[in-house]
Amino acid sequence: RILDKNIVVTRGSFNTTEVQQGKSVSGKVTDSTGGSLPGVSVVLKGTTTGTITDANGNYSINNIPANATLQFSFIGMKSQEISVDGKTTINIALSEETFGIDEVVAVGYGTQKKATATGAISVVKGENLIQSPTTNFANSLAGRFAGVTTVTSSGEPGNDGASIRIRGVGTTGNASALIVVDGIAGRNLNTIDANDIESVTILKDASAAIYGARGANGVVLVTTKRGKIGKPKVTFSLNQGISQATVLPEMANSAQYATMVNEINYYATPASGRNQTFSEAEITKFGNGSDLWQYPNTDWYKSVLKPWTNQNSQNMTISGGNENTQFNISVGARNQDAIYQRSSTGYSQYNFRSNVDTKITNDISIVFDVAGREEIRKNLAPINTSIVDPFSSAVGAGDIYQYILQGKPTMNAFWPNGQPGPDIENGMNAAVVATDVPGYDKDKLDVFESNLGVRINIPWVKGLSVKGNVSVDAQFESRKIWKQPFNLYAWNGRDASNLPLPLLELKKGPGKASLNQAAQSMRTVTSNALINYVRQFGAHSVDALAGYERSATKVDRLSAYRGSFPTTALDELVAGNANTATNTGDEGTSVPGRAYWDASARVSYFGRVNYGYAEKYLIGFVWRYDGSNIFAPGHQFGFFPGFSAGWRVSEENFWKENLSFISYFKIRGSYGTTGNDRVQPYQYLANYGYSTNQGGEYIFGGVADPLLNQTVVPNPIVTWETAVQRNIGFEAQLLNNKLGVEFDYFHNSRSDILLPLNGTVPGSTGITTSLPDMNMGKTATKGVDIVLSYKDKINALTYNITLTSSYAKSNVDYMDEVIEGVPSYQLITGKPIPNNIRSPYYELYYQAIGIYKDQAQIDNPAIPHWVGARPGDIIFKDVNADGKIDVNDRVRDEYNNTPRFTGGLNIDLKYKQFDLSVLFQGAAGATQTYLPYSGLLGNFPKDFADNRWTPENTDASYPRATNLSEYWYIQRTTFFLHRTDYLRVKNVVIGYTLSPKVIKLIRAESLRFFVSANNLFTFTNFKNFDPEMNNERGRGYPVQRVVNGGITLTF
Repeated sequence: RILDKNIVVTRGSFNTTEVQQGKSVSGKVTDSTGGSLPGVSVVLKGTTTGTITDANGNYSINNIPANATLQFSFIGMKSQEISVDGKTTINIALSEETFGIDEVVAVGYGTQKKATATGAISVVKGENLIQSPTTNFANSLAGRFAGVTTVTSSGEPGNDGASIRIRGVGTTGNASALIVVDGIAGRNLNTIDANDIESVTILKDASAAIYGARGANGVVLVTTKRGKIGKPKVTFSLNQGISQATVLPEMANSAQYATMVNEINYYATPASGRNQTFSEAEITKFGNGSDLWQYPNTDWYKSVLKPWTNQNSQNMTISGGNENTQFNISVGARNQDAIYQRSSTGYSQYNFRSNVDTKITNDISIVFDVAGREEIRKNLAPINTSIVDPFSSAVGAGDIYQYILQGKPTMNAFWPNGQPGPDIENGMNAAVVATDVPGYDKDKLDVFESNLGVRINIPWVKGLSVKGNVSVDAQFESRKIWKQPFNLYAWNGRDASNLPLPLLELKKGPGKASLNQAAQSMRTVTSNALINYVRQFGAHSVDALAGYERSATKVDRLSAYRGSFPTTALDELVAGNANTATNTGDEGTSVPGRAYWDASARVSYFGRVNYGYAEKYLIGFVWRYDGSNIFAPGHQFGFFPGFSAGWRVSEENFWKENLSFISYFKIRGSYGTTGNDRVQPYQYLANYGYSTNQGGEYIFGGVADPLLNQTVVPNPIVTWETAVQRNIGFEAQLLNNKLGVEFDYFHNSRSDILLPLNGTVPGSTGITTSLPDMNMGKTATKGVDIVLSYKDKINALTYNITLTSSYAKSNVDYMDEVIEGVPSYQLITGKPIPNNIRSPYYELYYQAIGIYKDQAQIDNPAIPHWVGARPGDIIFKDVNADGKIDVNDRVRDEYNNTPRFTGGLNIDLKYKQFDLSVLFQGAAGATQTYLPYSGLLGNFPKDFADNRWTPENTDASYPRATNLSEYWYIQRTTFFLHRTDYLRVKNVVIGYTLSPKVIKLIRAESLRFFVSANNLFTFTNFKNFDPEMNNERGRGYPVQRVVNGGITLTF
């Protein structure tokens, strides 16, 4: 053979490719200014062969075929492909990626270029969100979007989802954003595998009007990954982590608690002395641990909870395709154990997703997506709850933490011989109830989601296409709540030899085991048809969309109950006593009708028109005509329009000539109407229920039978809330696209909020609970969103810094409330939206201005007090200056539990093969009451015990030890109302990616090792609990800190 002018003699098996691959290619990579770019990846396309540029931007790569193609890529730069064409030297200059103005982002029922979008839209790519080690995807959104608040009030496995609020809370009803996944509304965001996410887009203004009666709270658009043309790529991701509570309260020890119990009794009956319950000798024994049988020092948190627990997740994704068919298929699993000492609870999930795009002809293409998951939850049995409906029963975590807080350190969680201790209250012992000894609550949910879409380009009308989609989502859920007898043990003292007597067995729980079992199915079918026209006429561009959509949901539930099981060995209904059976899931109640069935449907017509001239002058219009069967005929349909306009001022010649350092500047504004129909359905119908109360039954044959009564009067004109959204803002890019700025001011008004008739019909009439809510509430929300970003490089170091911040304040403009005789400072109108509109006067507080040091201060006429006040009590302010303390001195809190300020600071660094990402996230401007179960009912926090008032410590920061029955304690007071401002190190990721030279040894494309942490540190003045806790008693599973390690391997 003749190769390169040489005569080569070979055997028949000679591979000429080996000789052809003998060439080397070298060169230099620079940026647009000519500066060297170190760390650029240079890879032979279609292989794992490659290298990276050195500190001077130089590279050299061997064995390159003459017809090969080299791929050059670098973070922050546009990737390029260069054909070798026999060349041995290739120098290339990479240009910086624009900040995203040219990228295409998801909008309602379509996509749009960011540069020409006229709405307030925020986008984050999935590759940024996947860095968080949290197993719940919704939690990874915190701090990454301006104007988006995520609150994670629980860390319980399987129940740790975040509530997502966009631009504050503008309603007393459901304020959660609408979730749309791959175009289908209402799907679950919490359970999506983060590896499947391509991007998340937030619609914050009138752009949400295309979702009509569901868009008032904003819209979260989630786009999952799709296949791309190229050889199949397989990616494995493995994560192993541990989790622990971000904070747990430190409680008083047994010696401190015994001392405070003595103080409480002394304050009640001073004549009986200071040691009415515990002697000084006994308090000493509590402190020195000399007798753990009689004088224990129990830390109930440590007795019930582990210091940390395990979690892990795995994912495998296969992606690729040719010009006709592309696919992205993934499977994943995750497991979380709870932090209880015995791993009796936890959460497991197994999921898959397949997205396939197929081109039938040049004008016809098909999309077929299928996803599914199985969720298995193991919860604590609700021991102290009578089950009425298995699907609506409490999980039980709140009760556990109540029992922990009520646990007294002077009582044993376990006796020294290992047996469980006595009950705390109502037969409960948290250390036992937090196990599966009393029973279990198991739930299995299987979810199937599918979407089939067909797109047809009309060949005889340029730019015209039609699209049809059918989606079927189905859920099948089963639940078993098993309760069984269990034992606690009481100590009976010592014998004559001072040895402990045998423990007394205390039977707890039901007399015999019982089982509640239920099954539920839900199916939602959504279909839509869209016609889209996209054309460019010279400098004019038109993008018009019109569509029709219909969705219908059916829910069916069946439940059963049996009790008096003869054995706990078989936890199936068939083993229970047939005489106790009900087909309603009730625990033996005679009230019929607990089974459940529901059906709902909506029909919608919607559209969008975008017009642009030279991509400079921009106008947009969206609309939706929504109808829902949950409202009465004649009130089922509504029209929701949205208008927007934008001006890319930087495209004007005068700008380019005078302000060229600002390469991009766009002004935009929007105005529109959206709705919120997530209200109790069918309020236009009369509600009836059976009553067995006296007077609510009838006698037939000497037997009292339940009577069917009307429970709530219907509201025939009930409708959705209406929101008017106004927004004006600008986007800019400066300093060669290194600095980005976004600013938005918004003013949203909400009307027709469903509220009770508190003022028109006073509660004294006794009929308010039977009256329907009316569409009469009004609120207003004002605020700003700001985003600042900066990216650059210093030699081999590249960095990207993004700051997001938002302020949103919501007030009540009108509600039906009693005005006559009520001080203006107690009215709700003009104040922040109450946390609980059903109990608005529960949120009135006495203003705490100090603690009475001694009796002389109480006797001071300049300081009014209530009857019975004593030293160590909280001093209340005489707000109306009438010389007395009464209910008219209560004031309304100027805040609620929704933060007004939210923000995040994200720092991404990359140096050669190393990468570091740090996300700081914070919130401010919210309050939360914390009122512990203290006194004879439960223990005191340690900081209270250390700093409480006593006759010897009159300059204390806390009042005297007390029971919950004390007047100044049971009255709501600002002393126990705390600001929950905080700053978190929300997420930290450190990674190392092996160089191409090493990777090719294992025939892989990339291999990255990383460690990460979520909720690593929290800085706050809120004591004892996490600042996102949303329970004034501390009754809730603690928010978790997660530390994780993992690898990502791609072939």
